[in-house]
Amino acid sequence: MTQTFGRHRGRRPRERAGNVAAALIAVGALAGAGYIAVRDRPTPGASSAAGVTPTSPPTTSLAAPCSDAATTFASPDFTGALTRVADEFRRARGSACSPVVVEPVAGPATLPDVVPPRRAAVWVARSTADVAALPRSLPHGATTAVASSPVVLALPAPMADAWGWPTQPLTVEAWRAWMLGRQTWAGAGHPEWGQLSIQMADPAHSPTAAIGFGALASLANGAPLTAPPDYTAPDERALSVIKVEHRVSSVTPDDAGVLPGREQSMADIVRRASAYVTTEKAVADHNAAHPTVPLAAVPLGGGSASIPLTAVRVGSLDTSTPGAAYAEAFVGYLGSDAGRVALRAAGLRGPDGAAPTDQPLGVAYAAASRPPAAVTPQSVQGAAKIFAVMHVRISSMALIDASGSMNQRFPGDRLSRIDLVRGLVGQTYRTASPRARSGVWFFHTVDEGGTPLIERATPLEVNKTPYGAGAHSDRVARALENVTIKGGTPLYQAVREAYAYTLSAYDPSYINQLVVLSDGANRDTTSPDQLGDLLTYLEQVQDPNRPVRIVCIGYGAEADMGALQAIARATGGRAAQVRTPAETASAVSFALFSA
Repeated sequence: MTQTFGRHRGRRPRERAGNVAAALIAVGALAGAGYIAVRDRPTPGASSAAGVTPTSPPTTSLAAPCSDAATTFASPDFTGALTRVADEFRRARGSACSPVVVEPVAGPATLPDVVPPRRAAVWVARSTADVAALPRSLPHGATTAVASSPVVLALPAPMADAWGWPTQPLTVEAWRAWMLGRQTWAGAGHPEWGQLSIQMADPAHSPTAAIGFGALASLANGAPLTAPPDYTAPDERALSVIKVEHRVSSVTPDDAGVLPGREQSMADIVRRASAYVTTEKAVADHNAAHPTVPLAAVPLGGGSASIPLTAVRVGSLDTSTPGAAYAEAFVGYLGSDAGRVALRAAGLRGPDGAAPTDQPLGVAYAAASRPPAAVTPQSVQGAAKIFAVMHVRISSMALIDASGSMNQRFPGDRLSRIDLVRGLVGQTYRTASPRARSGVWFFHTVDEGGTPLIERATPLEVNKTPYGAGAHSDRVARALENVTIKGGTPLYQAVREAYAYTLSAYDPSYINQLVVLSDGANRDTTSPDQLGDLLTYLEQVQDPNRPVRIVCIGYGAEADMGALQAIARATGGRAAQVRTPAETASAVSFALFSA
């Protein structure tokens, strides 16, 4: 800890991993019994749970494209399957050249950049939500539902085995236990795996991630989640939902980067994440390539959480433009009985959830226990919005009044003001993300003469940063428990120094704020700082490229709310007064979550 006395500042400070217990790992679904199974060693001629013999993927002899071929765009998860279907389409037409060429595309926002001008093309969208997100500059035709792939929580097979799936189904209670830390990998006998963490694409750009996050959060909630949880005074249900977002340790730009590399060992995998929000098809493709660590997949909602693949013509809709005839014919084929047979033979499910009929070695499917639920643009956008609100990261530097008056009790209560602040910090860390940043300084005077003392107890650090035997968040809590309460209130000098530090530690990936908690006015101090000087300083040093707001909370009737409000307004922040302990919850919300 460094300190400032008076005007002087201190220093700133390839081997297959795991032994799968059974020859067949079948992972039970969240709130359902559908599964995708991983065979450790495939048995020739054995039937799968769906009554289908697993086979090697058929060799696809891709012909050269026809001169007026139609390009079909799709998410990278599905281009392999659609390439096989496109070749079946060629064979069905008896064509020597390929009428359809399949290309990957990240999503609707990038589609106008890749669709050839004045040509007809096909897009296999990931639900009508994708179609609704198409830029208006790109014309499109009617949609046709052609296939589906369940959204799953995938995890390394050894972890599935250690977790006990499917003999121990993942109920609401079990999922909450994992979210709240009552169940851990250490408790399952594998402390080397660290904490359960989740990797997924950004729900703002991926219906798979939006649907998956919505399903996981709803499981923790015990009911469909329609709004962000209560951060101010969360019960166990709300806290479980909050912790689902906390478990999302990595967000990739798109679905293509979600799964681990096929050559990665268990040790490599757990360094980044231990579970993945993806599709059944992506897991099947991953396992069919003989990875070092195969994945087990849990269909969310028993298969009801599913990506409905939708074919739609895009680009020029004029029937005379190049590629128009093939584009129209391919959309019709995908929606036909023959096309759906080809899609299921390529490893996709039917629109009704019917299991694939041709399965790669090492993968077996079972019928989902629930049919795919309807996916609307509103449901996908709603889940993405909830995640965006919950995923905001805040960097909060706390500047806490440690003057003698903070030992005073609230009228009619045994709780002192500093006790209330300690409770506020404890509540904050209960709901704050381990990837948020925090730090704490204290201010009071060192002697009866009023010499200012600014205690720089901790720097701004990410909460989960290791420190000693614990984490940085533990360090902040200990500093608050051990601070000495005495002396006067050099408020203005403390705010000036703390704001300068917070500005210097600015991180553009966070909402940066200085939270000032005080029960009094600037008094009983020899510091020459005045309110006008402080406001002038704040106006001069503010940087629009490094916005740092000040949030002020005044404790008790003696708090100088006029000064605190002026300080907060100078930086675009807010100020509030806490007169009774009952107002603590609203103070938590105000300090950390006000916009």
